[in-house]
Amino acid sequence: LVGSLKVPRVSGYLYFALEDCKPKEKRQRDISRLSNAYNLTHTIEYLYFGAKVSDEPSPLDKLTVLQPAPGLMVYNYDLSVVPTKWFSKRDFQINTFKYHPMVTRKNLSEKLNKGVPGIFLNYNIAPVTLVQYETVYTPWKYITSVCAIVGGAFTCASLVDQFFFRTLSTIEGKRSIGKAE
Repeated sequence: LVGSLKVPRVSGYLYFALEDCKPKEKRQRDISRLSNAYNLTHTIEYLYFGAKVSDEPSPLDKLTVLQPAPGLMVYNYDLSVVPTKWFSKRDFQINTFKYHPMVTRKNLSEKLNKGVPGIFLNYNIAPVTLVQYETVYTPWKYITSVCAIVGGAFTCASLVDQFFFRTLSTIEGKRSIGKAE
């Protein structure tokens, strides 16, 4: 399946099911008439919300889910979608979205599990906005950062050396006057 959807800026769901259903319905479904020979192996080539602003892949890009054995399965993708304002180094702004998935699956062939077999994408849009800036380091900033890291490491090593030197000097001094155990 290939497609593009325009949806309002509210939480919602998209599903591909083996039976007509509405995910929020509470009534029980009789799936015993469905064959256990279904295989819901699937690949998500790409999935993104809003404009794609960088070469960074989305979390579900190129995801392949292999169903080990035929049966009635439910694959749930709960997506936390965060509105994002992205500022480029050239001072223009793009409004887009980032998301974080949580993937679960359930085998409906087991008698304890209930539901409708299929692939379900539930997305919830966060009430906060992430602000992201594109930064580019010049060679001078890079050199300055490396020097700061090296200088900090030498300072920490110097403090540790001074602490041990004073501690050992104090213990040695007390031994020389006979007060150490």
